[in-house]
Amino acid sequence: MRSCRILLVIVASLLLLSVRAWAEAPRPIISIGIVTDGPWERRDEIRTRFETELRDLLDTQYDLRFPAFAQLDGGWSPQLISASLDSLLRTPEIDLVLALGILASQEAGTRAGVLPKPVIAPFVLDAAIQGLPQSGGASGVKNLSYLTWPNSILRDWQTFHEIVPFTHLAFLTSKTVADVIPNLAERCNTIGDSLGIRVTPIPVDTALSDALAAIPPDADAVSVAPLFRLPPGSTEALARELIARRLPSFSLVGRRDVQLGILAGLGLDTNFDRIARRTALHAGRILNGEDAGTLPVAMQRDERITINMATARAIGCSPPWSVITEAELIAEARTEPQRVITLESVIAAALAANPELAAAEHMVAAGAQEIASARSNLLPRIDLSAQATTIDEDRAAASLGSAAERQLTGSIEGRQLIFSDAAWANLSIERRLQDSRVAERDRLRLDITQEAASAFFQVLRARAFERIQKENLSLTRSHLDLARTRLAVGAAGPSDVYRWESEIASGRRAVIDASAARNLAEMDLNRLLNRPTEEPFLVADILDADSIAALGNPRMREVMNSPVTFRAFRDALSEAATSRVPELRQIDAQMAAQKRALTTARRAFFLPSAGLSAGATRLWDESGAGASFASPIPGLAPAADETDWFVGLEISFPLFEGGNKLAVARAARQNLSRLELERASLAAKVEQRTRSALHQFGASYAGIALARDAALAARNSLELVSDAYARGAVSIVNLLDAQSAALVAEQGQATSVYDCLLDWIEVERAAGGLQLLAPDGGVDWLSQLSERIRNNPSR
Repeated sequence: MRSCRILLVIVASLLLLSVRAWAEAPRPIISIGIVTDGPWERRDEIRTRFETELRDLLDTQYDLRFPAFAQLDGGWSPQLISASLDSLLRTPEIDLVLALGILASQEAGTRAGVLPKPVIAPFVLDAAIQGLPQSGGASGVKNLSYLTWPNSILRDWQTFHEIVPFTHLAFLTSKTVADVIPNLAERCNTIGDSLGIRVTPIPVDTALSDALAAIPPDADAVSVAPLFRLPPGSTEALARELIARRLPSFSLVGRRDVQLGILAGLGLDTNFDRIARRTALHAGRILNGEDAGTLPVAMQRDERITINMATARAIGCSPPWSVITEAELIAEARTEPQRVITLESVIAAALAANPELAAAEHMVAAGAQEIASARSNLLPRIDLSAQATTIDEDRAAASLGSAAERQLTGSIEGRQLIFSDAAWANLSIERRLQDSRVAERDRLRLDITQEAASAFFQVLRARAFERIQKENLSLTRSHLDLARTRLAVGAAGPSDVYRWESEIASGRRAVIDASAARNLAEMDLNRLLNRPTEEPFLVADILDADSIAALGNPRMREVMNSPVTFRAFRDALSEAATSRVPELRQIDAQMAAQKRALTTARRAFFLPSAGLSAGATRLWDESGAGASFASPIPGLAPAADETDWFVGLEISFPLFEGGNKLAVARAARQNLSRLELERASLAAKVEQRTRSALHQFGASYAGIALARDAALAARNSLELVSDAYARGAVSIVNLLDAQSAALVAEQGQATSVYDCLLDWIEVERAAGGLQLLAPDGGVDWLSQLSERIRNNPSR
């Protein structure tokens, strides 16, 4: 046993020494020479990208060096580029040569059989047009490796033709490139014939004006290749001039030029990174002993249609739906939407704009005045009056001074109700009815809030669906490009290409449907906010907002953690709902009013009403006949003075009203019984709605993590199957299945949070409040419920 341990120690020591010796061994020095076409604004940036990729990949195996004397500039001269390439090929210190330019790549590609050391030419636009050798998917030439995108120009022009139909295409290309590509016009016309168009190549040197002057008058479209020798800013100037001529344009560079004003493009800036990475991989294989002439030349290009909609509007071009569905649209709106909406602003705007809620507010305000009117019956009442009368003279004279011909009197009278059960009941009933009106307004407010929040989340969900469908279409496009690449190198048949083209059509239809659904959701939200139906707006996503703090709160995880706590949560929330929902508060207020009405009807059989009244009347003036009277009868009392007053107490009790008292009492009793039955039924519905909403929320809450896991697994599976398809290890059916599964999983993940939020809104509405929308996200309310659950003995 001891000898075995000693042996293991010795073996481990030897392995450690071997690893240390390997790590400390000097790396082989590899010197790399670079030939560039000539100076242009992105030359140094591109060269740095290639050097970085080479170092990142190979620096652990080799000591990579880029000698300054081996960094040669071709000065846009084919002769100087050829001489520079010869110089590096003859220099013994140089182990590998990179031809970083279209001209340099063309020059290297035409040197069949005369390359003494490995050369990588990564900038071949189209091997068929440029006439470069190809055999079995590789160059077939010893020491020559190049990279190209099969049929890239054909793909670009096909896409251009889909965006805007044309018959005569002016093709602006660099003069130096045109000079070194044999029979460029014939090769371009071959592509044009396949599309049913005519192509006129126009070489562009250093003067943009010369190129513009050379565009044929009958040309109805312009394709723009990289124009390296034009000064900085020329692309913007070219785009402005083409817009002025109302000529649609298409850039072979892609998105970068589209941002500068060119109408459309297909390539992405990431293609430079892909080329640099593939170059580094090929360099590693070459340094490990493989022949450069056996390495695959075809690359899959990153493609996405990019359209400058400002340019399209300026030239009167309207791209078809089939293109827009998978395109990135720059300057899509005529003006950027100024309205930015959030969940809180949507709810506030919906409440402010809803006419039913405004009517309910008026109803509550009017109800407050009904209470004031009922209270007025219990307060003192004072009346002032003045009276001027004129009677005929003979009647006044015959009145013996009791009624003058002309009189002016004034009076004041006050009344105070001392006791009336009906009056007090009226005030109490009006207060309860006001509580009912307030509850009705609160119910309407909650419904509007729920509808607005749901519409907001529906917009976010619809936008997420549209984004995923576009991403899926883009992925289908990349798989189509991969199938075309495999077809070009003979690794697959045309059936794969046709199948992916069919998938492209289906994907475009799915994007159109998703876009329509998103438009409908946005219009519905605008309707709720009383805004123009198709007014654009920007949406502040809610996923990271404080307003959904309740979903990520530890209290929520606690109550949703197990069936026992979830059951206690349902019990506690259902119990709380009976005191929160405005529907029950409304019917409780009506029951209270009806109970008071019943009490009053019963008291009417034995309770009287009592009131106090007082008043005074003064004669201010009298004239004419009968104004003064002197009694001729001795001892008769003199006439009364000008002021009369009275004080009275009134007690009344209606003894018999034809059976009305009994009928009123019976009706009140029946109405109260009806309300009690309605409340019991409503309480059961509230509990059922709350519990049902909680069950639905529980499923969607748990589904968030599951959807995330499913999406991750589906993405990993898709990557593996996609790599296997690229290597020819699986069929297109396997890749289609994996992509379909990934699409469904991505949709599930993207919408799981929104589905959960919609379900949570329904939970809170069922429970009578939308605490999710409170500043603390309902945390305090959740804490209270959680405490109740802990204290619940039924757990």
